[in-house]
Parts: sequence; C-alpha cells; structure tokens
Amino acid sequence: MEIFEELRLQVFDKNRWNDKVFFVFGYEAGLGKSRKVQQFLAEVEDKSLYVQKFEKDGELDTTVERMNSLAGKRVAERFAGDDTKSKKARKKAIEAKVLCITHKMYSQICKGLHKDLIEGA
Repeated sequence: MEIFEELRLQVFDKNRWNDKVFFVFGYEAGLGKSRKVQQFLAEVEDKSLYVQKFEKDGELDTTVERMNSLAGKRVAERFAGDDTKSKKARKKAIEAKVLCITHKMYSQICKGLHKDLIEGA
C-alpha cells in the first residue's frame, strides 16, 4: 500500500469527511505530505479549503501556483491579509475550487468572519 493511501482516502472518500474534526497524519517530516495533499486537492472535484501557517515570503502564492500547475488549470486561489480589502479577490476566492488561506484567516472564519468564503466547501 502506498505510504499516503490513508491521506488519499481522506481527501477523496466523502464518507470520511467530518467538518467537526481535524484529522492528523503522523507521517515523518519531509516526506512530502503537503505536496501530496496539494496534488490530491488539485484533482478532487469538490470545493475544498487548504490552510497553511504563513503567507510570508510568497509561500501562499507558491502553494496556489503549485496546485494550479498540478491540475493543469486554474483551480486554486488565495485569500489572506490585504485580500480582505479587495472585492475582486473575494469574488475569486468564493468561486475557487480550492481556496488557500492562512491559519490567521482560518481563525477569523472560525470567529464568524468571511463565512461566504467557505460556503459549499
């Protein structure tokens, strides 16, 4: 069995989804779990949310570019920081198949802000 089979099943098998629970995979650091998840999300048909720690140094943009490259088309958009001031950025975020945000933005969503971003995800 592939090392990331459980991770793949978590992404693709809707019976495993639970919006009330975080699933933690204890894979060793540096094995490529983030890239593998990004690949899976680029392939999945459903709307999804990808949360990463930082926006700094273009990390969030790099994630978006990687997902879009893996999909061979534009599937991912970012929403963080100054994007909250842009109607265009919000519209793109709402329409994105994969929305990439930071932990800080996720925390804001959990507090009831920007709920429109995750509707249907």
